[in-house]
Amino acid sequence: MISIWRYFPAIKLESSTRKDLKAMGIDPYRYMGMSLILSFVFSLPVLVFFGVYALLAFAVFFGFFLFCPRMEMDKRAAEIESELPFFLRSLGMLIEMGIPFQKALVIAAKGHGILQEEIRRITEDTENGMSLQRAFSSLGRYRSLNIKRAVSQVISAYEVGSSGREMKRIGDELLSIQKHRLKEYSAKSAMIGLLLIISAAVMPTFFLVYAVAGRFAFGTSISNEQIAFAMLVLFPLISVFILLMSKSIMPRSAFSGKRNFDPGLVAPGAIFVLGFLAFPGLWIAFMLIGTATAGFLIYRNYETEKKTESIEEHLPDALFSVSGMPKSAKPEDIFRIIEKGGYGALSEEAGKSGRQIEKNVGIGPVIEDLWKRNPSMMLKRACVMLEEMVHTNSLGKLSMLAEDIISAFQIKREQAQLFSLQKYTLIFGGFLVPLILKVTIYLLENMSGLLEESAVSDAVAFSASVIPPYLIIYSTIASVAIAEAEGKRSSAPVYLLALSAASLLTFSFISL
Repeated sequence: MISIWRYFPAIKLESSTRKDLKAMGIDPYRYMGMSLILSFVFSLPVLVFFGVYALLAFAVFFGFFLFCPRMEMDKRAAEIESELPFFLRSLGMLIEMGIPFQKALVIAAKGHGILQEEIRRITEDTENGMSLQRAFSSLGRYRSLNIKRAVSQVISAYEVGSSGREMKRIGDELLSIQKHRLKEYSAKSAMIGLLLIISAAVMPTFFLVYAVAGRFAFGTSISNEQIAFAMLVLFPLISVFILLMSKSIMPRSAFSGKRNFDPGLVAPGAIFVLGFLAFPGLWIAFMLIGTATAGFLIYRNYETEKKTESIEEHLPDALFSVSGMPKSAKPEDIFRIIEKGGYGALSEEAGKSGRQIEKNVGIGPVIEDLWKRNPSMMLKRACVMLEEMVHTNSLGKLSMLAEDIISAFQIKREQAQLFSLQKYTLIFGGFLVPLILKVTIYLLENMSGLLEESAVSDAVAFSASVIPPYLIIYSTIASVAIAEAEGKRSSAPVYLLALSAASLLTFSFISL
């Protein structure tokens, strides 16, 4: 959302986010124009359905846009902190291998993370004549003590000529801090799980009771269109906001790479909802089409993810085996050892690289082709370090790289365990949310029968018709959140089908 600021006119209003916007290279006035215009556009549906509440909606949207730059800077700082321990350890290893400091910086910065982008920009500045101290001072715009400590250590190593051991020690300390932050997040995770249930089940329940019973008891005039807007737009947006907040405060892990949101993940859910809302008589056909779409998405992503997981799982063992080889080992011997080691997909890829070496292709192009064939940040870092270790006869250092990858795996497992509470809350919601809403509709139906009010009966019937698409939307949000947290996009359609079936069956077949 922030990246589209350049397409909006400049509005000269000052805000507290000016410093953060300039740090990200964003025109503060154009961003202010974007915030005002988009807040107005997003408030229009609220104006149509809820009238005066549009002013509150505008204030909420505008406040969110003003908060976005601070949140984005904190997000970038968190990503840099997650990459720092392994960057410092790599830099320390490269210096110990006898590689000049400037070249070691360039090698350690090979990758797609924010830290790597910052280091590449710093090395470009130094090549253009800027001092290293001044170039690194640009990282001071991030509000992070750990980043400032790391910068201080790197500058000190450059000025004093450190052997690299001190940088590896700082990297180990930062890694310990990351593990401690994961434990601190556990209490927040429980609270966020509770907020999810409140937003997905409790709030819609109170709203439906107020909207339906209020027509008789309080004389309210909440229309069917307003009920549909609240159930299908407002409450899902609240759940999405809570999940985004959870994702923003969750400690990050390195080697995750850039994962842009895939709109295809929500395609099956969109087809389900379309069938319920636009073509209620053909909803079964739309369910079949959505299921087929989900099956295609599972097939499309599963093979690639399975191969990547196999490579990363066996990578530490392969590196340990290569680290024990003599310094005089040839590149083809390295790939032959990995190929015959029984490392699954990694052995197959090593075999391809070995055959390229036999055809007199240079070690650099072969290793580059290896990591380009396989979208794994862990493999790329291993390939970059392996190339330098082959050139410097330092294969023994690969054991340290294997230890780094094992540490990264441990952090990812701990992160997955912390999210497991939210994951099971979302899955449990697939049964709890429809059950609560079923009870609500049952009570409202009994109340309308006692009151014998046709308006109340119509509102109850309309509310009951809106709940199935609402359950599909909840299942879509939950499945995408779980898949993104697990790092397995192929699991999103699986969770969507399971949660949709569970919630619809619970709502349809439970009788009270």
